Amino acid sequence: MQNPNRQLLTEDTDQDKASGPKIGSVTGTITDENNVPFEYATIAVIDAKTQKVITGGISNIKGKFNIKQLPAGDYLIKITFIGFSEYISPTFTLSSSNRTKDIGTIVLKENVNLLDDVVVVADVTTIENHIDKQVVNVGKDLMTAGASARDVFENLPMVDVDFDGNVSMRGSENVRVLLDNRPTNMSVQDLIESLPADAINKIELITNPSAKQDPDGDAGIINIITKKGLLYGLNFSTRVGVDTRNKWNGGVNLGYYYGKVMVYANYNFRYSSRDDSGETYRGNYNTSALYPNPYLNYQTTRQQNSMNSHRLSAGIDYLPNKKTALSYSMNYSPSTNNNLSESYSYFLPLEVEKDRLSKEIAQQLVEQYAGQLDDYFNRYRHSDGTTKRNTLRNSLTFRRDYSATENLIIDANFETSNSQQNSLIENRLGNTSTEANTLDRSNSEENNKEFTLSADYTKEVRGKYKFEVGGRADMLWRDTPYFYFQEFLDNPALGTQPDMDRSNHFKYSQQIYSLYATYSRSIKNFSFQLGLRAEETLYTMHGLGMKNDNGNIVYIKDEDVKIDRDYFEVYPSIFLMYKFGESNDIALNYSRRVARPNSRNLNPTPRFTDPLYVTIGNPYLDPSFTNSIELKYSRSIGNKGFFNLSYFFRNSTNTMQRVTQRENPVDPDKTEAGTLYTTTINIGSQYTMGLNLHASYRPVKWWSTTLNMNYYYNQKDIPDRDDYIRSSNDFSLRWRNSFNISRTGTRLQFGLRYSAPRATLQGSSSGSFTADAGASQDFLKERLSLSIRVQDLFNTMASRGTTYGTDFVLFNNNSVTSRIVNFSLSYRFAEMKFKDKRLKGLQGGGDLPSLNAEAGN
Repeated sequence: MQNPNRQLLTEDTDQDKASGPKIGSVTGTITDENNVPFEYATIAVIDAKTQKVITGGISNIKGKFNIKQLPAGDYLIKITFIGFSEYISPTFTLSSSNRTKDIGTIVLKENVNLLDDVVVVADVTTIENHIDKQVVNVGKDLMTAGASARDVFENLPMVDVDFDGNVSMRGSENVRVLLDNRPTNMSVQDLIESLPADAINKIELITNPSAKQDPDGDAGIINIITKKGLLYGLNFSTRVGVDTRNKWNGGVNLGYYYGKVMVYANYNFRYSSRDDSGETYRGNYNTSALYPNPYLNYQTTRQQNSMNSHRLSAGIDYLPNKKTALSYSMNYSPSTNNNLSESYSYFLPLEVEKDRLSKEIAQQLVEQYAGQLDDYFNRYRHSDGTTKRNTLRNSLTFRRDYSATENLIIDANFETSNSQQNSLIENRLGNTSTEANTLDRSNSEENNKEFTLSADYTKEVRGKYKFEVGGRADMLWRDTPYFYFQEFLDNPALGTQPDMDRSNHFKYSQQIYSLYATYSRSIKNFSFQLGLRAEETLYTMHGLGMKNDNGNIVYIKDEDVKIDRDYFEVYPSIFLMYKFGESNDIALNYSRRVARPNSRNLNPTPRFTDPLYVTIGNPYLDPSFTNSIELKYSRSIGNKGFFNLSYFFRNSTNTMQRVTQRENPVDPDKTEAGTLYTTTINIGSQYTMGLNLHASYRPVKWWSTTLNMNYYYNQKDIPDRDDYIRSSNDFSLRWRNSFNISRTGTRLQFGLRYSAPRATLQGSSSGSFTADAGASQDFLKERLSLSIRVQDLFNTMASRGTTYGTDFVLFNNNSVTSRIVNFSLSYRFAEMKFKDKRLKGLQGGGDLPSLNAEAGN
């Protein structure tokens, strides 16, 4: 987030007045009511006639300031410090005969109400608009009390989370999700499910990143900034929550900051469970020797998922002097996920032509055979799986401020993670199957190591120009052995045998080396930024040769398969902004982006939802490149609210898209009859355009309302595939109302979410409508809070979809236990209640304020 002090002293400065002859100065001392000097209080020198800021500074360790080189004129001084009432001096005059003004000692008084709202935590989630991003400050939002990061994401503007936890922004799932400015080896689904909402400080939505940012993700970047020790002195908070679906969560935050050192430690735990159920109706029209006639595959599924996750973060920040800052942080996240599922599958005679088959006809057919289903029973499948994950991240950041306008930041990050999954799967076959009854065991592992090193140098000149240059090296190693064994239940003498068609050992390594430069300038109300980034990408896919040696899996080096690829690309960016007065601004920006296939999309190891539905990677995927243009208009409505409207256009080549097909995409000779394969392919080019509206308004002091509306249109150019849908529309709406009864410390919230039905590449997906409500009561001068939240108030959460292929039609219905009542209790304590802004940048996100920007001796 931009340094508010620097914004005050540059963007709103009266340049004409500041450029006059420099003849005078103003001095003073700032203390609190106990006569303790204030360091880092903000001083603004304001022209008494125009009310514009001329210049300013920050008080030193003794509370003193001395702002020099002021032109002759009439001025007043404004002094601010978070948690204290502002001070505005009487008007004074500087002239050739009166060059110095000493305003004496100024005593700032603590503002308890301001402190509670800003320093401890904001009452509600708020949004800040910047030239290149939106910053969502996650406050005491009742819709996220005791929730996970997924619940926060579901309420972000421009962001959608589908039934399976896939995250998209502006209609595209090619979005880059970062944790504290750094990539993580966890999948996005696992990250947002395991990360507690209370651990999040803010989220940056960067829809069109500049050249300074990684170009990954054609839809942009979502950067999650977690909480750390924020208050000066000793601060402590704790919370615990429980809901009606056997979900538990809690956490402790502890920080101590005094003098040159800040130490903090945070611990969060979360236990969650989820019950899913679903039905699928698949019309199969591909005849074979095994299935000579069309049939309807009717399948019912039930799942029970539980996750037990922990997150421990700790760190130390050290400021040896006013020019240097050093920070070390550690994050450790272990989790265990248990999954129980069972499914029943039936193959029913089908005489309806493919073009006439609908979900209603398929349901009628199932009802027709309801009393004879046992005669058409195909298979029963029971799966019991456990996944254990451990992630450890170590980060070291160094910052050096050479002056108030020049700094260097060096950041190193090393992350290791391990995931082990063990599953026991029982397959019992029925009358319509020719396969054997088996007991299958799968043992898979994923080991990751990632190292990143970056350096960023910034230089500002006279508050008008800004240069940024830097570089980054990102190295990733991933090792994923996957072993599958079978035991034939009807012939136990065979023992347990490796299934070599399903076993695989896949290694992946990736190196990305980049350099960037940006140039920014402000000319009165107009500002612009130009940037260019150059990247070299190298990656290697390595499939290890294996064979069955008397029931053991052994490696055959001569059968190893390696694929090496590399490419060099440049990524330009342009940002333009013009301000109309104090309340309106318009911005136009452009950037070039890339969507790289990740190792999971490339890994050809088949992953079996069940034997009839297989997910498999595609090692021949190419990266997709996107040109993105965005036009934004923002308007402030006094202190009542704001309005933000944006239009965007994206054009992509080699677009990656998930498809479902009958043929094994990696090895057609291994295609199994009756099985559908889901994979990712490059389908051609596409363009997407859309509108986003975000408005927030406070009609009265106790009521605020927020509205988000999104519309997208997508058009694909897909050669040689007439069966794919080439255009689609998408619309979603979110409406949130917050009521704050300050006299009693009571807060109420109510929200609605709606997503319209939409077309997919091979069919359609149903829309959704949900409502949430929450209430909170504060006690003990707002130190203690009790919250209650009702999720999916009307129990309407469900997922329905249709998928068409050349010789099949698939209808699916899925539901989840979604109406949940959550109770949360939290307690906060802070021994001292003012922040030191020096550490802001080291705590993740945004820019660190200048460490030597005080004006004084």
